[in-house]
This record gives sequence, C-alpha cells and structure tokens, in this order.
Amino acid sequence: MAKGAKIYAGKCIVCHGPEAKGDGINFPALAGSTWATGETQRFAMIILNGLQGPNSDGKTYAAGMPSQAAGLTPEDIAGVMTYVRNSFGNNTGDIVTVAMAKTALEISAARAKAGQQVTAAELTADHLKTLPGPPLDPKALVNPITLTPARTPASAPAAPKP
Repeated sequence: MAKGAKIYAGKCIVCHGPEAKGDGINFPALAGSTWATGETQRFAMIILNGLQGPNSDGKTYAAGMPSQAAGLTPEDIAGVMTYVRNSFGNNTGDIVTVAMAKTALEISAARAKAGQQVTAAELTADHLKTLPGPPLDPKALVNPITLTPARTPASAPAAPKP
C-alpha cells in the first residue's frame, strides 16, 4: 500500500485527483470504479496500455488515458493496483502480487494491438479475468523491498546438518 500510494502520487493524482474522484469531464473517478475494483487483468491492461473510448460508466472522457507502463516495474504495478483497489472507499481486501503484475506485463506485450490503447470492447472480450498467480493473504508479512512474502522462522529453510 505504501509503495502504491507513492506511485499513485507520482503518476495518477494529477488526472484522477487526491481522492480519486476525477473531474467528471476529462478524467474518470477511480473511487467506486468497477473497472478498478473488478477483474485484475482488465485493470492492469488499462494501466499498462491506456484507454480510448467509453469508460466503465459508459462515458468517453475528453482526455482519454495514456499508457502508464513507462518506468513501472512489476513491484510498482502490484503496489499501485493494490493501493487503488483498497483506497478511496474501494475495499476489495485483496493484494495484487508481483507475480500477477509480471503476468500482466506478459499479457500486455502479447496483445494483438500491443502498444495501442485498449478499448472497452477489447477489455470485455479478452481481459475480463483475474490475473493468474498465487493469492497472498492480506495479513501476511511482506518484504518491503521485493513485495514478496517475508520469510518467517517457520518458513525459512532448515540449517544444513553438520
């Protein structure tokens, strides 16, 4: 969440606003958005590729959304997705993992229209899915650098026998 908040502040806040409410004309709200809180693959494709045409509310916003993929690592993608899905009144209670974000990058690169913005039609036809990957318990301890589950004494490998 902390990493996601930093990414949101650096990439998303200018358009979607500090409370993720958008402005209703140029930029849509992420607060309460079914595309932000629904299937993770659809949300990832919007972040990575941008969006042209109608949004989740059926409205086409004047500005459209450019791709935000430049400079985003899988850790960044996992963080910002988790943050948006669990902030601004959104409360999915899930964690998008780094493994899921890596898969999102692969799916994005393999799109028939790679490098172009997604459309509502493509999202519905091809990306109305949850990103594959092992789930992460929201109560699990996470390494703050790698955003992977932290090793606990019980999960650490046993010391070699002398």
